[in-house]
Amino acid sequence: MKTKIKALDPETENLEIIEEAAERLKKGEPIIFPTETVYGLAALYSSENALEKIYKIKGRDFNKTLPVMISRTKMLSKIVQNISDSAQKLIDKFWPGPLTIIFQAKPGLSQWITSETQTIGIRLPSHSIPLAVIDAIHEPLAVTSANLSGKPSPKTAEDALEQLKGKIPLILDGGRSNIGLESTIVSCEKKEIKILRIGAVSEKDIQKALS
Repeated sequence: MKTKIKALDPETENLEIIEEAAERLKKGEPIIFPTETVYGLAALYSSENALEKIYKIKGRDFNKTLPVMISRTKMLSKIVQNISDSAQKLIDKFWPGPLTIIFQAKPGLSQWITSETQTIGIRLPSHSIPLAVIDAIHEPLAVTSANLSGKPSPKTAEDALEQLKGKIPLILDGGRSNIGLESTIVSCEKKEIKILRIGAVSEKDIQKALS
């Protein structure tokens, strides 16, 4: 497979390139795009075959679930059972941005994106490119870092190409990721709030938002 890199112009809407990305995703092909944290490997959240491809491309542990990205908070109603008061405070403070929140998932979602306890990790990014792609397909995307498992997360399209060349048909090049650090993950599906991974959002900032 030949991997194409398409550079996006920050001064335009890049409609042709966004539409190509959306069409590939609809066909079940994973793609790579930039986010404010690191470059992400994305596939339709509702396509079992596309989700399985992500695991094979990365060499990802099949016991690890895939987080999901949305472009608008109204998409939450399709995939989560409820939004706790604590989760709402974090949404109001940090979305769009580099915080992944764990919710109780609605029944019927793919096991690739939910755990045995039927939870789902969701993020609304602040980067314009993933937001445009998700809006173009009107569906959430499963998105994980665009690297081989165990290797550094890519901060540029070139970093992603070096690791996944020939495995992905399309990489959207939006320049270097602004943050270059993975999102923080917080569990809010129960009354007890747990920080599962510290990343771009600090524990202090989370505690302040919840106080």
